[in-house]
Amino acid sequence: MLLCCRNRWLSLGLAALVATGALGMGDARAAPSAAAFDTLFSHLDDDATVLSLEERRRQTVRLKALVPPGDVRRDLRYKMLSCVVDFEDMKAGFEYAKAALAQARQAGDRTAQIRLQYCEAGYRETVETPQTALAGYEAGLALAHASEDSRMVAEGLVLRGGIRSLLGDQALALLDFMQAQQRFDAGGYRHAADANLQNIAIAYRRMGQYDQALEYLKASRENSRKNKRWDFLVLDLLQLGFVYESLQQPDQALAMYREAEQLAKRHTWKYDLPAAHLGIAGALLMKRKYDEALRMTAQASREFTAIGDTSNYGMIELYYGQARAGLGQHAAALAHFDNAARDFEAGGNERYLALLYPERAASLEAVGRMQDAVDDTKRFLALREVLRKKMGDQRTMVLRYQFDAARRDDHNRRLEKESTLREQQVSALVGARRWQWIALGLGLLLIVTLGALVYRQVRRLRRLRALALTDELTGVANRRSIELFGEDALDEARQTGSALTALTVDIDRFKSINDTYGHATGDEALIRVARACQGTLRQFDRMGRVGGEEFLVLLPDTDLHAALPIAERLRRSAEALALDDLVPGLRITLSIGAAALKAEETDLGDLTRRADEALYRAKRLGRNRVEAGA
Repeated sequence: MLLCCRNRWLSLGLAALVATGALGMGDARAAPSAAAFDTLFSHLDDDATVLSLEERRRQTVRLKALVPPGDVRRDLRYKMLSCVVDFEDMKAGFEYAKAALAQARQAGDRTAQIRLQYCEAGYRETVETPQTALAGYEAGLALAHASEDSRMVAEGLVLRGGIRSLLGDQALALLDFMQAQQRFDAGGYRHAADANLQNIAIAYRRMGQYDQALEYLKASRENSRKNKRWDFLVLDLLQLGFVYESLQQPDQALAMYREAEQLAKRHTWKYDLPAAHLGIAGALLMKRKYDEALRMTAQASREFTAIGDTSNYGMIELYYGQARAGLGQHAAALAHFDNAARDFEAGGNERYLALLYPERAASLEAVGRMQDAVDDTKRFLALREVLRKKMGDQRTMVLRYQFDAARRDDHNRRLEKESTLREQQVSALVGARRWQWIALGLGLLLIVTLGALVYRQVRRLRRLRALALTDELTGVANRRSIELFGEDALDEARQTGSALTALTVDIDRFKSINDTYGHATGDEALIRVARACQGTLRQFDRMGRVGGEEFLVLLPDTDLHAALPIAERLRRSAEALALDDLVPGLRITLSIGAAALKAEETDLGDLTRRADEALYRAKRLGRNRVEAGA
């Protein structure tokens, strides 16, 4: 999955790109005039203004001609707008933004500082790293908060959220986007609010919640196409392509990228075309068309270089490596993989490193560097656990935010309803005594309504608690639930001196099932494996899903000698599963690592790490086996 196609600061600066023609307000040779400048600037800076990129550039030229000589404030207003739209050479734009920001600081112009800080950080995102851009957006956001400028705060939240999303902090990103949406809606900034919906969709995509991402993106695509907002439509199409890649649907992804390519050639600025070409390269790699993917990656690389954009260097190198590896050129592929690794590590991009390590491990194995391949596999497994835990935490945070928001809405509606009913009661009592019975009836209705609200709230809390403790796909305990159970079981074992054994279970070669037969088949296989394993466990044993195809089983009051037959039953139950109705001849095997609690251990993580080590040994020794930890 490549970098989100365009910087968020450009989307905010051009919140509504719809071709409307000239403004009919004179030409670029107009004489300097403070009043004419203010009128044109106000129009261009209005969220309701709808212009094509070319028209907006023409109007910024006119705006410059209207700046009175020596008027620093209006000159900075002009630079605020031109910084966003006038540069397709990223390095040139970066230098312009830095110089303009220094001028705004010297002049003490807070509004210009905020806008130019955002613009400068946007260029940093393309010519440096996301981390340096994040610092710039944070600085601009702090200024916006200090100025109490709600629109600038909202724009800063969108920009910061975009970087957080890119770096993998999807929950924090969604919170930024949702808070920004509230400010846009409250201020009536309709076009900025529409653009922000794309950001929300991107965050959902990166969290793996593809249904929600598709819902947002398809609605945005239709809206963009209806209003001929080509710049936004290209982004919709590219993001839809990314979702279809994640769903292992390369043909649909390729169709989205091809449509984006044609639009970029006709309507949008130079960044979108290489972004579309890089997307096409990714889809071709999924279709194993390695020669075509290699050529398309090279084309995208040349196009990014031409505009001075280095933000996609690591992804380009990863695609080069995948194409070379697909062609059997593993030595050449490794050079590209190493370049990609250095770029991703420098940028702190864990999501991209998780894509890289398995690819590089395969090439290392192909050239006979077995230990290096094992090391990369270990890095991938460790990083995958970090990302899965982070994603689980993020989903919990988003769920908590949504629950709190729903609870606030329910509370506000309840208060409003209470207020309405009380007003009705007072009015009835004042009007006439004969309305007293009606008022009493309204009071009883209020009690019933409140009781219904309380009952519904209790049911919702119970439902949310069940969701928070259960894996929604397999029905077994989720990671948080099994870890809480494990901590309690460990405390009980230490207090009573009883035994405790942990089993870590991994489905062998599960990725190949997803890649070959699709995620729907993989999900059904996961459900059946979990069901079969649950059926072999004792009543007081607990099983939880801690990763995509990984499970943790805790066996209280059970030492290692007694646990190994249980682990073997788990292995046999999966091996005996008949999956011919899913795929003829499909069989599932498990690798299992077992470890018993030691007297000196006080942390569940120590126990599970030893079980994981035994699991890795089972994998190395050929899979489909049980290994005991030291």
